[in-house]
Amino acid sequence: MHDTIEKALRKYGEIIPYTIHVVQSGKKTMLNEPNPCWLNPSAPKNEWLDYGKKTFNKNFISAFFIDIPEIGLKGVCYIQDIKTQIAHKSQSKLFVKNMLVSEKNENLLPDWAFFIQSVLNINDLSLTASRDAFVMDSFYLTAKEIIALEIKQKLQWIAQNDPMTFTKIIQSHTQSIKMLAVEDEIMLDLFKDYLVFETNKGHKELKWIKEQHETIYYTTSNDDFKQIKRIASAQNIIVINACYSFESDILLKIVQKYSNYSILIINPFDLIKKIELTPNEIQSDDFLKFIAKANECLEPYFCEAIISRFNPTDLPVLFVADEKSANQHKYHNQTKNSNNPFQNVIQNLNTAHQKPMICFNLNNELVRLLIFSDKKESIEPIVKLLYVQSLFLGQYPVQRNEMEVMNYAVTQLLKIN
Repeated sequence: MHDTIEKALRKYGEIIPYTIHVVQSGKKTMLNEPNPCWLNPSAPKNEWLDYGKKTFNKNFISAFFIDIPEIGLKGVCYIQDIKTQIAHKSQSKLFVKNMLVSEKNENLLPDWAFFIQSVLNINDLSLTASRDAFVMDSFYLTAKEIIALEIKQKLQWIAQNDPMTFTKIIQSHTQSIKMLAVEDEIMLDLFKDYLVFETNKGHKELKWIKEQHETIYYTTSNDDFKQIKRIASAQNIIVINACYSFESDILLKIVQKYSNYSILIINPFDLIKKIELTPNEIQSDDFLKFIAKANECLEPYFCEAIISRFNPTDLPVLFVADEKSANQHKYHNQTKNSNNPFQNVIQNLNTAHQKPMICFNLNNELVRLLIFSDKKESIEPIVKLLYVQSLFLGQYPVQRNEMEVMNYAVTQLLKIN
């Protein structure tokens, strides 16, 4: 019985403004500390963190003090150091007028503060009859808004004055923060410069991307990104792979709110337009003859040939397709040799859309030799080999049909030689 009473007194009377003592067998023990570190704005941060670790049984990235006189609130907020699911509700240890009300309250902090836990004492909120929850009145709703604003201001201070800690927050909770940035403009303004995106130049913060590139491009398809990243880098174009959750929405929000950002969506066809040959080159007899022959070779595979100049020079050919045309190419080649009764319907639908392009690189020595070669009989097998190579280079799945094309092409070349 003694242990039970002592435990209850320690738990519920932790910050009662009077010292609580128990005397047993002549021994006097103090059970509470009327002025704990989490109510002291001048306490060292390490004391707050030690208290948080003891209370929540976990480590935290950092902690900050909040003091809101208009609702009689004081306490410490803790930033979690492990990835937290978006659906996770932030839990707070809450005292009302120095008496513990809840150790797992999920309703006082804003939903977006899922990565924050807190220990708070508040004086001016009303409790339900059971005294284990708050009355959801207008003052309660106002208090929530004030607390949310205070936390945002503290995070903004950390961003401006403690970039190392702020970077750790981003690294631990990046995808969830991206979701919040889409929904909340204040959060977008706070975090946007520090958000990390996958680009053709590695994973980079948006601030770095903007400083290095006047125009930022992005794609919403991972397949598109895989196609264009190598060429985009050679052309000094930055492309963000915004195929992941919330990322394209964030970029659209930034464009809408911040006029100094130039962010444009791009697909592989757009990139090819940036590296087209001049009109005079396109009309060259050698080029026209090669394009005609290449298109004849590629026609069974739902592709069209084009000649461009691009870097890197060691890349002879590029398979260029957006998501829709790539899927149509795949379906076409899967069904053309089948007994599918809908084959003609599928082929007719395919012709209504742009075909993938096999882009031959005039900067590549092999391609130049092919275009100007006197051995016209070698054009067909080499074009077909390069077609299959373009699928490999674009990391597209190579089906049985494509392997048969490659085997046929090699056989033809051996016969020519």
